[in-house]
Amino acid sequence: MRRAIRHIVLAVLLAFPTLLRAQEKLGIGVEWGLGYLPMHYIEESFRTDALYRIDRQGWKGSQHINGFASFALEYDLSKRQTLSLTLGKRGVGSGDRIYPLGLRYARFHNGHAADTGWFFAEAGVAYNRDAAVHKAAQGLLGYGWRYRLGGHSFVDGGIRLAAVVYHPDLIDPDTEAIVPQRHVFTNSRVDTFLELFIAIRLR
Repeated sequence: MRRAIRHIVLAVLLAFPTLLRAQEKLGIGVEWGLGYLPMHYIEESFRTDALYRIDRQGWKGSQHINGFASFALEYDLSKRQTLSLTLGKRGVGSGDRIYPLGLRYARFHNGHAADTGWFFAEAGVAYNRDAAVHKAAQGLLGYGWRYRLGGHSFVDGGIRLAAVVYHPDLIDPDTEAIVPQRHVFTNSRVDTFLELFIAIRLR
């Protein structure tokens, strides 16, 4: 037992310089904002309670505003590049809420520790708690500007485009009840958002 403890202590001591260097490259951030949903695309095919089939497909106009918020654990790949693991919550459609888990790549024109413009791309999976089919996905493209508040704290603001793929519950037009999954043949929806965001980062 003592030998095992010695080996664990020795491994920690040997890894300590690496852990310190990694810590210097780590940061956290909180991001939130609002998104406007101008268009969405649907593919729906299901059988109603009256036993006739409905098929719908195509782009449709939307007039929804949805909020979002996320937490990020960031790692500096270099002076200008950062990789982040994000976890958040956002509204989609007219009432569903999803919880995205994503991986973000960001590049800063003058380095992540300066006042600078930057852009990012993010992709990930999501969980839809408000529908029978919980799986979803999210993709983001954004551009922003970073202001250094002093020390190791920053505020970011900017604009981003978002696309969310999910599978909301379908409503029977005759009974206004949720269509059972056994009567659903196809059900996919893509929401496209134009979003404004603000974020606080600590490094």
